[in-house]
Amino acid sequence: MGMKKSIKIKVVVLLLTFQCYAKAQSNYFLFYEKNFSEKAGAENILILHKAFYSAEERILPANPFGEKNVGVKIANGGYRLIKSFLIDYPVDYFIAETQHEAFGHGARFREFKWRNTSYHMSLPPPYGDGHGFATGYPPFNSTDDEHTTMVFSGVESGQVLAESMREKWIMADSINYRDFFLYGGEFNNLTNYIYQTLYKVKNGKKITGGNDMNNYIYDINSKYYLQINAGEKKYSIDDLGKYSILNFIDPYQYMALYHWMSYIISGKEKGKLPMIKIGKVKYLPSFNMSLSPFGAEFYDHNYLKWKNRVANIYLRIGDPRFEKFYGFGIKTMNLLNTKYGFLHTSVDVWNQPSLKLQSGTSKTRTTAAGYGYCFTGTLGIKVLGKKNPVSIVVQPGYKTDGFVKGEILSKGFFMRFGIGIENL
Repeated sequence: MGMKKSIKIKVVVLLLTFQCYAKAQSNYFLFYEKNFSEKAGAENILILHKAFYSAEERILPANPFGEKNVGVKIANGGYRLIKSFLIDYPVDYFIAETQHEAFGHGARFREFKWRNTSYHMSLPPPYGDGHGFATGYPPFNSTDDEHTTMVFSGVESGQVLAESMREKWIMADSINYRDFFLYGGEFNNLTNYIYQTLYKVKNGKKITGGNDMNNYIYDINSKYYLQINAGEKKYSIDDLGKYSILNFIDPYQYMALYHWMSYIISGKEKGKLPMIKIGKVKYLPSFNMSLSPFGAEFYDHNYLKWKNRVANIYLRIGDPRFEKFYGFGIKTMNLLNTKYGFLHTSVDVWNQPSLKLQSGTSKTRTTAAGYGYCFTGTLGIKVLGKKNPVSIVVQPGYKTDGFVKGEILSKGFFMRFGIGIENL
């Protein structure tokens, strides 16, 4: 993409964003980052998605035929259903595919210095074949741990995006019907991929070389089962299928489905996000299974809201089949919020096995096993005072060697900066 075309696209996004955020109730960011990580990609995808459907709601109203009688209401419902599958779903599918390929696999390509990278995204039927892929060539000192992380980075990036969506819903106390396809697709991208692969295995169908789940299982078994003679502990797609059952109990996907159905039936574009009240605090958990360079991981997210402040306190437990690993963390939104700006924070702590990573342009190194951490701060400075929703945002961070979703594997500082839109 040429520089002029890229600038034009960003200008259009900003214009749409300013148009749609007069009534926004949550934080959206347009970030720049040198290598465009999964987290930066997710935030940029979400602000683009919000801008698109806010404009869409003005152009394509929920009740174009009025609300005079039952027949007209049925016609409106039919129109909304057709619009959802002919416009909303294809747009969200393409956006999710972009996150998976360009900001999932692509983020790891950029991190691990792959060469000659390219990405292909397609609309779903009837507009396209729905297939996407990312290709490239690793450097000669690329490691097995880096390859494993690259393999599952597509589905990893979907979970990063879904987590950001949950935070925005909680901040806003509401869910828009247009979030259903995107959240459902990204949160369940891993589950869907696992069961597609499981179906092929059970029915003797050919699995192509680009299948991420098949490649992940191969990489994990090559690292552990073949090297340490692990006996009957060999990983299989059946194991991942059993583990992914945890993803079905996440309550947020069903709330998003409810609000989409409410839109189809009544034309209501958004509704409340119900949470459990404990005194003055609201609470709602989320559960999911994920992947790591050491095997499957299981997450328990606990979201708490008090006034306009939100905290996500989470635990992560690794499958101990080959290695013992675990972690925990806390992410705060609006830890501080004044008329001059706001502060979000994130701290992740883990205990993990060692990783083999690139060192310089020709060597490799083995990281130390044990505890590690990642700290991120998001500082927003309001440009024109409290009534203006626009902020200048910087997001510096530092992490030690180790795996945490959406961030680089190696230790070091990182920085994201851009603009934020806020109106609490």
